[in-house]
Amino acid sequence: MSDANLTVAVRKESGKKVAKGLRKAGEIPAVYYSQGKENIPVSVDKKNFFVAYKSDSQLIYLIIKKGKKLPTIIREVQWDPVTEEPLHIDFMGVRMDEKVSSTVPIQLIGEAVGVKDQGGILQFALRHVDVECLPMDIPDSIEVDVSNLNLHDSLHVSDIAFDKGEIVSDPQSVIASVAAPTVSVEAEDEAESEAVTDEPETDDDEGSESED
Repeated sequence: MSDANLTVAVRKESGKKVAKGLRKAGEIPAVYYSQGKENIPVSVDKKNFFVAYKSDSQLIYLIIKKGKKLPTIIREVQWDPVTEEPLHIDFMGVRMDEKVSSTVPIQLIGEAVGVKDQGGILQFALRHVDVECLPMDIPDSIEVDVSNLNLHDSLHVSDIAFDKGEIVSDPQSVIASVAAPTVSVEAEDEAESEAVTDEPETDDDEGSESED
């Protein structure tokens, strides 16, 4: 996992009007906080933020003063529900020798035998898990192999191997499963209709003539 660096500027003013002006100028208001230290209001260039946010590292080094890097993880991003633009970011300072909690995405790999050979449908139920580990060991994602899943099989959190820390999500939570394809009511009605149509017809007139 490579490190991500992000230069930020210290904000001397705060408030809705200041935040609105920053966003208009292509900056995102943010805050850096760490246990036992005073919060530092900062702002970050939106383009640079997205580069770090989409990188393969959950550990981000904030550069506040020239030459000084602060190890952080993104604790929260507030998004505009309409424009889906970032409104505010919380950067949490971490110590490299202390474990932290982080949410990590799950990446499914392989093709389930229940889908490939048995006509099932793969259902991806849980897309993130919570882990506890050292900041340097936070993975970009956790790969889960679904190749051996047969029809009606499920994979649970307890099936995940993570040797650099601990997965703290509910071990019984289902990550992925292979379900049988569902048949719609309309399809069933059509099948029944076709079955009725295919039944052999009886000629009542012929039967009557034979009795005469």
